[in-house]
Amino acid sequence: MPVARLNRKVAAVRVKTEAEITPASPRKIWIALIVLAVIALVAAFLLDQATAYWIGAHSAPELKRVMRMVSRVGDWPAHMIAGAIGFAIAFVMGSKAWMRIFLAMLIALALAGVTTRAIKIATGRARPSVKTEARWNGPQLSS
Repeated sequence: MPVARLNRKVAAVRVKTEAEITPASPRKIWIALIVLAVIALVAAFLLDQATAYWIGAHSAPELKRVMRMVSRVGDWPAHMIAGAIGFAIAFVMGSKAWMRIFLAMLIALALAGVTTRAIKIATGRARPSVKTEARWNGPQLSS
Protein backbone atom coordinates (compact mmCIF):
# COMPACT_ATOMS: atom_id res chain seq x y z
CA MET A 1 0.00 0.00 0.00
CA PRO A 2 1.50 3.37 -0.99
CA VAL A 3 1.85 5.94 1.74
CA ALA A 4 2.12 9.71 1.66
CA ARG A 5 4.86 11.52 3.50
CA LEU A 6 4.31 14.88 5.12
CA ASN A 7 7.25 16.52 6.90
CA ARG A 8 9.06 13.17 7.09
CA LYS A 9 6.11 11.53 8.85
CA VAL A 10 3.99 8.75 7.41
CA ALA A 11 0.42 9.80 6.73
CA ALA A 12 -2.42 7.70 8.05
CA VAL A 13 -4.54 8.08 4.92
CA ARG A 14 -4.65 5.82 1.92
CA VAL A 15 -3.31 7.42 -1.27
CA LYS A 16 -4.59 6.38 -4.68
CA THR A 17 -2.06 5.29 -7.25
CA GLU A 18 -2.15 6.50 -10.85
CA ALA A 19 -3.82 3.26 -11.93
CA GLU A 20 -6.66 3.81 -9.46
CA ILE A 21 -7.43 7.38 -10.57
CA THR A 22 -9.95 7.30 -13.41
CA PRO A 23 -10.46 10.59 -15.21
CA ALA A 24 -13.78 11.28 -16.90
CA SER A 25 -13.67 10.40 -20.55
CA PRO A 26 -13.64 13.37 -22.93
CA ARG A 27 -16.60 11.88 -24.80
CA LYS A 28 -18.80 11.96 -21.68
CA ILE A 29 -17.77 15.55 -20.99
CA TRP A 30 -18.64 16.63 -24.55
CA ILE A 31 -22.00 14.86 -24.41
CA ALA A 32 -22.80 16.54 -21.09
CA LEU A 33 -21.82 19.96 -22.47
CA ILE A 34 -23.93 19.49 -25.60
CA VAL A 35 -26.95 18.37 -23.54
CA LEU A 36 -26.48 21.38 -21.25
CA ALA A 37 -26.29 23.74 -24.26
CA VAL A 38 -29.46 22.27 -25.78
CA ILE A 39 -31.29 22.62 -22.45
CA ALA A 40 -30.16 26.26 -22.19
CA LEU A 41 -31.29 26.97 -25.76
CA VAL A 42 -34.72 25.39 -25.22
CA ALA A 43 -35.11 27.26 -21.93
CA ALA A 44 -34.22 30.54 -23.65
CA PHE A 45 -36.96 30.05 -26.23
CA LEU A 46 -39.56 28.81 -23.75
CA LEU A 47 -38.91 31.51 -21.14
CA ASP A 48 -38.61 34.43 -23.58
CA GLN A 49 -42.30 35.39 -23.59
CA ALA A 50 -42.66 34.92 -19.83
CA THR A 51 -39.61 37.08 -19.20
CA ALA A 52 -40.89 39.84 -21.49
CA TYR A 53 -44.27 39.75 -19.72
CA TRP A 54 -42.61 39.88 -16.27
CA ILE A 55 -40.42 42.84 -17.24
CA GLY A 56 -43.46 44.64 -18.67
CA ALA A 57 -45.49 44.00 -15.52
CA HIS A 58 -42.73 44.96 -13.09
CA SER A 59 -41.15 47.89 -14.87
CA ALA A 60 -40.35 50.95 -12.82
CA PRO A 61 -39.01 54.38 -13.80
CA GLU A 62 -35.67 53.59 -12.11
CA LEU A 63 -35.33 50.36 -14.08
CA LYS A 64 -36.14 52.15 -17.33
CA ARG A 65 -33.51 54.78 -16.52
CA VAL A 66 -30.90 52.07 -15.93
CA MET A 67 -31.84 50.28 -19.16
CA ARG A 68 -31.63 53.55 -21.11
CA MET A 69 -28.19 54.26 -19.64
CA VAL A 70 -26.93 50.78 -20.54
CA SER A 71 -28.27 51.19 -24.07
CA ARG A 72 -26.55 54.55 -24.52
CA VAL A 73 -23.20 53.54 -23.06
CA GLY A 74 -23.20 50.04 -24.51
CA ASP A 75 -21.13 47.24 -23.10
CA TRP A 76 -17.70 47.97 -24.58
CA PRO A 77 -16.66 50.66 -22.05
CA ALA A 78 -17.35 48.30 -19.15
CA HIS A 79 -15.33 45.52 -20.79
CA MET A 80 -12.50 47.92 -21.61
CA ILE A 81 -12.40 49.23 -18.04
CA ALA A 82 -12.51 45.69 -16.59
CA GLY A 83 -9.71 44.59 -18.93
CA ALA A 84 -7.58 47.62 -18.11
CA ILE A 85 -8.07 47.12 -14.37
CA GLY A 86 -7.26 43.41 -14.70
CA PHE A 87 -4.16 44.23 -16.75
CA ALA A 88 -3.03 46.79 -14.16
CA ILE A 89 -3.51 44.33 -11.29
CA ALA A 90 -1.62 41.63 -13.21
CA PHE A 91 1.16 44.14 -13.93
CA VAL A 92 1.46 45.11 -10.26
CA MET A 93 1.43 41.45 -9.21
CA GLY A 94 4.01 40.61 -11.88
CA SER A 95 1.94 37.85 -13.48
CA LYS A 96 2.95 37.70 -17.13
CA ALA A 97 0.38 34.99 -17.89
CA TRP A 98 -2.53 37.13 -16.67
CA MET A 99 -1.08 40.21 -18.37
CA ARG A 100 -1.18 38.29 -21.66
CA ILE A 101 -4.75 37.15 -21.00
CA PHE A 102 -6.02 40.67 -20.31
CA LEU A 103 -4.05 42.14 -23.20
CA ALA A 104 -5.54 39.51 -25.52
CA MET A 105 -8.98 40.43 -24.17
CA LEU A 106 -8.41 44.12 -24.92
CA ILE A 107 -7.09 43.38 -28.42
CA ALA A 108 -10.05 41.09 -29.17
CA LEU A 109 -12.43 43.76 -27.90
CA ALA A 110 -10.83 46.39 -30.14
CA LEU A 111 -10.86 44.12 -33.19
CA ALA A 112 -14.50 43.18 -32.62
CA GLY A 113 -15.45 46.84 -32.29
CA VAL A 114 -13.62 47.83 -35.48
CA THR A 115 -15.12 44.91 -37.39
CA THR A 116 -18.63 45.68 -36.16
CA ARG A 117 -18.30 49.34 -37.07
CA ALA A 118 -17.00 48.48 -40.55
CA ILE A 119 -19.87 46.05 -41.15
CA LYS A 120 -22.43 48.63 -39.96
CA ILE A 121 -20.99 51.26 -42.30
CA ALA A 122 -20.81 48.85 -45.24
CA THR A 123 -24.29 47.35 -44.89
CA GLY A 124 -26.32 50.28 -43.64
CA ARG A 125 -29.04 50.01 -41.05
CA ALA A 126 -29.64 46.44 -39.95
CA ARG A 127 -33.31 46.94 -39.19
CA PRO A 128 -35.88 49.20 -40.80
CA SER A 129 -36.39 52.69 -39.55
CA VAL A 130 -39.26 53.28 -37.15
CA LYS A 131 -40.18 56.48 -38.99
CA THR A 132 -42.94 56.12 -41.57
CA GLU A 133 -43.28 58.55 -44.41
CA ALA A 134 -46.45 59.36 -46.30
CA ARG A 135 -46.20 58.21 -49.91
CA TRP A 136 -48.26 59.02 -52.93
CA ASN A 137 -50.02 55.86 -54.10
CA GLY A 138 -51.79 57.27 -57.09
CA PRO A 139 -55.04 59.20 -57.50
CA GLN A 140 -57.87 58.53 -55.10
CA LEU A 141 -61.11 57.82 -56.88
CA SER A 142 -63.34 58.20 -53.84
CA SER A 143 -63.07 61.95 -53.19
